[in-house]
Amino acid sequence: MPEARIRSVRELRCGVWEVDIIDASRKRLRRRFRAESEDGARAAALASLPGPKACTLAEALDRYFEIIAVKGAARKTVANYRKECRALGAIAGCAVDSISPAAAACSLESAESRGISRVRCYRLKTICAAAGRHALADGLCASNPFSEVPFDVPRPPRKKRPISPSGLKAARALGASGSGHSAAAIGLALGCGLKPGEICGILADDLDAERMTVTVRGIWRESIGEPNFFVAYPEPSVMRLPAWLGGAPRSWAASAGSRLLLEKNGRRRDVEHLRSDTNELLRIVGAGCTLYGLRLAHDEGEE
Repeated sequence: MPEARIRSVRELRCGVWEVDIIDASRKRLRRRFRAESEDGARAAALASLPGPKACTLAEALDRYFEIIAVKGAARKTVANYRKECRALGAIAGCAVDSISPAAAACSLESAESRGISRVRCYRLKTICAAAGRHALADGLCASNPFSEVPFDVPRPPRKKRPISPSGLKAARALGASGSGHSAAAIGLALGCGLKPGEICGILADDLDAERMTVTVRGIWRESIGEPNFFVAYPEPSVMRLPAWLGGAPRSWAASAGSRLLLEKNGRRRDVEHLRSDTNELLRIVGAGCTLYGLRLAHDEGEE
């Protein structure tokens, strides 16, 4: 497979494209190709390089599994991903550049028709899209067909489980009296309806303990086999903290660093760890709900 990276593609005139390539020896090549589209020009440029020309979907997946294993993914997780990918069938042996988004969609629909649940097919789509993204970044292919497949899972609205008055009282006591990460998460979820990812993205300067306000600028997202990534909102929103929190926000801000929630090693608090630790604390005090349930309690209070 060619160890090359395409730097730029521009159309000189109708059907003629100029492509800048950095090959394995870091030599810059500028070549012209006739193609109907930019993706066609990319594929032609990669095909013109010496060495094997086609990166199959199976090879892209194997490379992706090696990457996530190095990043710390559990062996069982990687084994499960490989098992999921068996449902792709013959398309796994095709070159990535030869697979169209329509063909990728057909392979997922075929897997669903064979009895595989739509949720598993959606997970399969995300795995293939991630593998294609890595192959595209390494210059092993010119397109990522699975990223363009409009395959989604319709999720029914989650049922609201009412929180008992005693559970709500216990959660409020934790948020108002505690100074740890879980106390801050409980106070912000119950008082403002924030998501765990939004809570982990709050900076120390975003919390104004004097005016009792908090500014939400974005959310940390989780991705299969990838590190969490921050998505900034188009417009930050300023939310008012409830009065029942009292002076708790001052104790949150007093121990804060660059972010409101930090691990002992100074890194940002992981979203999943915050969720699991807070849920365990709520279980111990008998609140009868989770961090997500506290958000619903805030919504009910607003209604």
